[in-house]
Amino acid sequence: MRTMAITLVLGGALLVGACAKQEPITEEELQRLPDLPSPTTDEPDTAPVEDEQAAAETEQSEGDGPALQAIALGEADDAVEAGLGCAYINSDNETLFLASAPTETDSAASAAVKLNDTIVALTAETLGGYGALQQGGVYASEALSVTIERASSEGETVGIETMEWPASLSVSQDEGGTTVYEGGRYSCGA
Repeated sequence: MRTMAITLVLGGALLVGACAKQEPITEEELQRLPDLPSPTTDEPDTAPVEDEQAAAETEQSEGDGPALQAIALGEADDAVEAGLGCAYINSDNETLFLASAPTETDSAASAAVKLNDTIVALTAETLGGYGALQQGGVYASEALSVTIERASSEGETVGIETMEWPASLSVSQDEGGTTVYEGGRYSCGA
């Protein structure tokens, strides 16, 4: 009896669905549909790759120097201690530079970038602790130099304890070449 009731309910639902009136798509609705690949084309869509390349070209505004890579969460833990710190975040919302410093003014900030799939540890060229780190500055290793130039404005509060400024980052390698990243932001906080 129960099986027959379920069959009747399902059969009725199928009958109602089959009898529902379907209207043809209007020209306006057709215009709102996304472009779909042609079913006769076997070639893959390469538009996203071209868009990524265009974005990278605008982000690396000038230079033939080293190309930094995004630093993933936890990837630079050996080079940069947790605590008060700053990061350069590009227009794609990727962290390209990460640094931290104690509050003592007689200490230098430690920083990191990622180049050729390797985390490169950097040290601030000037002392000043977290106060100096907030201003940007120059950070170096044996073969690499990174300069953060941030806007001199008051900054924008973006979190409970985080401030952000428009900024640019330039990276130079001893082997030659400098790359400048513009249109990013310098974010500092706990």
